[in-house]
Amino acid sequence: MSSQALRPSAQRVDDIELLEADRHPLTVQQLRQLMGWTYGADGQLLADLWHGFNQTLWDGKLDPAPMWMPTCTDWGRWIGLYRGNHANQTLSIQVKWQLSEQARADILLHEMVHQALHEARQCTKHNAVPWCQEIMRLTQEIWGVQIWASPSEPRKVQGKSTRVQKPSPTGAESITRKQIASWPHGIGLHVPIQHYLGRIIDVEPEHDALSQRQMLLEAAHG
Repeated sequence: MSSQALRPSAQRVDDIELLEADRHPLTVQQLRQLMGWTYGADGQLLADLWHGFNQTLWDGKLDPAPMWMPTCTDWGRWIGLYRGNHANQTLSIQVKWQLSEQARADILLHEMVHQALHEARQCTKHNAVPWCQEIMRLTQEIWGVQIWASPSEPRKVQGKSTRVQKPSPTGAESITRKQIASWPHGIGLHVPIQHYLGRIIDVEPEHDALSQRQMLLEAAHG
């Protein structure tokens, strides 16, 4: 899982500034309809989880943005990806489709940490204090579990260069860099999906993307 903050090239600055000036906010209802139309029930579930996480864990402060569920990724190197621009706006969140419902929920939460940090103009890297602080907060809030996460820093140990993670003020050891980068499933925690689905937005049946899609399919096959 990774995040990418895209920066404009010199010849594209005007285009990007125009895009930002004319950019209309995406509503949660639109996101849910888009995901339902494109990916069916799996897409609507992901949109509902995004809304539940946002409302519960970030007080509704994050901006809805397009989400994609690709069937394959570049060289198979990632299963989730966040992309933002130089203006600290979210461009997209991607979660690989061929995964279990539980795995997609865990990955979505991970990518939303990238989103929250980026939109707050903080460092989104895994090996950084803001990331570590946020996953410690969320681990306590979601699962009631206390962990200590500390970025690794270069140090000289017995004359040799190495990287170390500082212990907590009480002496607790940090979870590993690999666990920090693959949180939450990297430390064996999984999102309680049904709890966050309780935050689903009411969508009238006639405006529901799945209902619209089904009606069109039935009409087409007459």
